[in-house]
Amino acid sequence: MAADPADLFCVAEDRSGHCAVVDGNFLYVWGGYVSIEENEVYLPSDELWIYDMDSGLWIHQFDFNNCSPTYTQNLFGYFISFCTGQTPKLVLGQTDKFQLKNERISALFEDLGVLFLDFLRINISGEKPRDRSWHTLTPIGEDRLFLFGGLSSDNVPLSDGWIHSIATNGWKQLTHLPQSRPRLWHTACLGQEGEVMVFGGSKDDLLFMDTGHCNDLLIFQTQPYSLLRLCLDCIGKNAALLEKQIPCLPPKLVQEVLKKITFWAAMSHRQERKAETERQNQLHCT
Repeated sequence: MAADPADLFCVAEDRSGHCAVVDGNFLYVWGGYVSIEENEVYLPSDELWIYDMDSGLWIHQFDFNNCSPTYTQNLFGYFISFCTGQTPKLVLGQTDKFQLKNERISALFEDLGVLFLDFLRINISGEKPRDRSWHTLTPIGEDRLFLFGGLSSDNVPLSDGWIHSIATNGWKQLTHLPQSRPRLWHTACLGQEGEVMVFGGSKDDLLFMDTGHCNDLLIFQTQPYSLLRLCLDCIGKNAALLEKQIPCLPPKLVQEVLKKITFWAAMSHRQERKAETERQNQLHCT
């Protein structure tokens, strides 16, 4: 029996204050909270959402480390990181009013060195972003940073994107980004081909209207894709037209093509569901 598209193309729950990290072709999302009937509901700490960048599918994993349910209560924030070594570890932590709550991972920090940094205020001339907080600043190369979203100093949710060059100490705005997708208290991670993946967060000013939590994944391209990636995307989008030619490809390439077909099928399904939800909301409003 074929899998239900609703289950196959499911997505992580909407949330803010969560954390995310990329390892290989997978994006890991953990924690956060949502608002239900004006109440803050913290998401369970014994579940992990994993996004496969190749297929575009989400995997919902429960009880991934036998987390105690007591860690799901009254959490203010989360952090997540990968520790490299002979056995890579996914390090998870939670805070309550900025105090470390997850005693289970405290031993992992005993061997970590402490790095002391001197901070230097940099004066920048020319074009630069507005003042903001609750944004993300993602390294996208050895000397470039990608700034996205946040809440402005006059409490306006932002959806602008900027690239900062450390070498020239200058900012450049990405004017092609949509201005209708504001995000704050979201996460942003760098993919393997220079794309920045923004997940979750809120589209509203959390201080006054804590109802705009999001669960869509925004992907921002910061550099040209490889020729292989462009070809795979083209085949995936036109799978129906190329159905007879696809089996003629080398077996290894066929597997990559099948993942891209699934990716674009998932994208189409989610866009159709979103359009239907918006249509239903308009009908209810009228």
